[in-house]
Amino acid sequence: MKLLFTTGYTRNAIVHNGVLDPHVQLISKPFGLEQLAKKVREVITA
Repeated sequence: MKLLFTTGYTRNAIVHNGVLDPHVQLISKPFGLEQLAKKVREVITA
């Protein structure tokens, strides 16, 4: 199952030492519809 997490927290609150855990896909708010669509495509094709 592929997942895309969204958060209103800053990216620094989610990452560990500047790196996301393996296989974690994240988009931080605020994001536009184009940014969301691009990220969803990335997740699907990964």
